[in-house]
Amino acid sequence: MDPNWNNATHHSARLAVVKKHIDAFGFPIQSITPINYEPSHSHPYPNFLFLVTLTTPMCAPLWTGLYPGTSQWSKPSGKVLFRFSNRHPDTGFNLDTRVGNEIAAMSIARDALRSAGLATVVPEVWAWKGVPGYWGEHPSTAMQVIDGEPLDEVFPTLADDEKNEAMRQIAQIVAAIQSVKLPETLKGFGGMGFDGEECGSAVVAGPIARFKAGPFETFAEMTKGMMRCKLEEADKHKILQGCRARLQALVDVGIDNLLEGIDTSQRCLAHGDFTMKNMLYSKASGKLTGLIDFDYSSISHAATDLFTSDPSYARLPNRYTADEEQLTLRDALLNGFPEPLPANTESVDWDTAKQWDEQMAAAGCVRAESMDEKELDVLSWLYEVLELLSPDNLTNPTTLRLRANQKGDIEREKEEAEELIEKALEDWAEGKIGG
Repeated sequence: MDPNWNNATHHSARLAVVKKHIDAFGFPIQSITPINYEPSHSHPYPNFLFLVTLTTPMCAPLWTGLYPGTSQWSKPSGKVLFRFSNRHPDTGFNLDTRVGNEIAAMSIARDALRSAGLATVVPEVWAWKGVPGYWGEHPSTAMQVIDGEPLDEVFPTLADDEKNEAMRQIAQIVAAIQSVKLPETLKGFGGMGFDGEECGSAVVAGPIARFKAGPFETFAEMTKGMMRCKLEEADKHKILQGCRARLQALVDVGIDNLLEGIDTSQRCLAHGDFTMKNMLYSKASGKLTGLIDFDYSSISHAATDLFTSDPSYARLPNRYTADEEQLTLRDALLNGFPEPLPANTESVDWDTAKQWDEQMAAAGCVRAESMDEKELDVLSWLYEVLELLSPDNLTNPTTLRLRANQKGDIEREKEEAEELIEKALEDWAEGKIGG
């Protein structure tokens, strides 16, 4: 990859491709506007987004609904969202399968939410291509534009009753997705894709979007596969060398031993980044209008989103990296919230955390307090170790290039990272995990 590459590289070409495909069908363009785009942003964007506004609304153009996981437009629209996946390797995605994985996940989520009357919160996908060469340099998607504002920006301005209602709607979505019946053609764990390129192709298993690994027959094999990929990154950047043999033993035999007696056969669609920044909200209607960004989705255990959701109120904090207040939140999510609640801080939004937990309980969602104690302890520990294995500040190539003059700090952080893993491995060796 060209070291001089930045987010502006190929920007004009991406604009031209968008214009070409809209022009080809005779729809007059009023404007093409990049969304959340800053050319000088230090790290590669995972995706490039373009809002295409038309002078007249479009209705079911011929190129929509021809691909797996897509549909024709349900009603006339004067807007299209074009999404180009960034092929820069520093994004960390599996470039060969990430788009197909996302479209398959959106299709499953839409089906899950349809029975609850909430299918419209997942954008309709009208056309996509998962490999470069069809729509130019980047795998691309054309999809519905959903009106609404990012919930993370709106939520602090809402009244208490509006916040509680928003949480109730989120819990409804979680409950529907957790209970979805997966397609019979989708076996095992990991990523997703399709068995053909035409509309009606079946959803099948595939590699995980963030790793070049999978699919896997079991949850244990998926965990091992992800851990092997993380260890390869750690080896590449020469971190965690002092405990490498014990980490290999964890992969070879430890994971199977830890999961013995735990039912990990029940599969669920995991969003993977279930946070307010990926939800859209209408202040006018008081409704959650969109659930977006399925880039990190996978077929996994129902508890997965407990470890990947918003850290200030919903994610079960990592016991090895959490500060004292976050550890108190961890205890509250496991055992119930204290009365009175602590004051909200930058680290923990206690009011939102309690609202979240209460609405999740009311909707019958899988949550920390409802899970078997051993099961939760083992699963959360495995995800915590995965999080510790290849920290972004020590393994992301873009970050390391920006830190080229901080070699002393990097060496110190490597030592700190190894100390954290040592604590985790010590807990495992002493039988404290799931004991």
